[in-house]
Amino acid sequence: MSGIRRRATLAVVGAAAAALLTGCGLADRVVGLHPAPTEQVGGAPLNEETAGAIVSRVVAQAEAARAATGSSGERARKAVLTGSALDLAEAAVSSRTKVVAPDPLATPDVPKVLAIVKGRTWPRTILATTLDAASTTQYLHVLTSASPTSPFVLSASVPMLAGASVPAIGPVPEGVDTVRDGTGLVAAPAEILTEYAGALAYPKPAAADHIDLTDVLSTSLRGSAVSQAKTFGKLATLAQRQKVDGTPTSFRLAGGGALVFGELTRTDTITATSGAKAVTVPAEVAALLRKSRITKTVTVTSVESVVFVVPATGNATVIGAAEQLASAKGS
Repeated sequence: MSGIRRRATLAVVGAAAAALLTGCGLADRVVGLHPAPTEQVGGAPLNEETAGAIVSRVVAQAEAARAATGSSGERARKAVLTGSALDLAEAAVSSRTKVVAPDPLATPDVPKVLAIVKGRTWPRTILATTLDAASTTQYLHVLTSASPTSPFVLSASVPMLAGASVPAIGPVPEGVDTVRDGTGLVAAPAEILTEYAGALAYPKPAAADHIDLTDVLSTSLRGSAVSQAKTFGKLATLAQRQKVDGTPTSFRLAGGGALVFGELTRTDTITATSGAKAVTVPAEVAALLRKSRITKTVTVTSVESVVFVVPATGNATVIGAAEQLASAKGS
């Protein structure tokens, strides 16, 4: 933008005037003279309106980037996505999962800003939610800006489970604290993710001492492994393991708990037994292998993004999750 530069003529202050202002105690009584304001380091560094505009722009760019193809699509995704949001998007590309481009004529949902991390330093973080009208699914989004010269990008975008809700966080203008350890929590966010990964292992899951595994996602994942293993019968064995990726992003809740965003990689290994001539694999795996039957072993990798509510007491619960098949290899 261009602007008009105005020149100002500076008046020279006389020695008498200068002496008056430096007199003992007189400066405090001169009209218009006040101490320089002290910057407020607490509270949110952005107002809610500005943060909402940022979320609208970034989410729209992310949706378009996910559906873009070729080298230009890869550049677009890396420009506006990071963390689990980028990993899920790239997994969809590598697994040849079709992503529908957003309708340019559709009216996008107005995001609701839930929290802005307090303070005037970087990185800066925004937590927001949107509603996908077509599927009536609520999404939780985390946006981050790494430095004063870095734009906000989408680091997590996770659909909430049906019937789940986010506990109160507090007034947006006051800002929210991030959570780095287990202070005031039943367990540290990183510990919860590690415990969850172990609890979903198959055929030997670890105990989950701090997590309620009765949610729809956990029940489905554990039940699916058992069902698939039964389908293979004596022809093949199934092993599943989960690995925690990166450091979780956590926000302090008004009630003292934490809202935790984490990423995991799941590896499924299907191994044909010595007595099997061939084993039929699930359709989505067959599509990646370009064959429906294996004679030895196939390894399937999926990317998962999970959102927990970790309380001060009691058990942590899963309130949101996204899973994307990434690759399959075997013979």
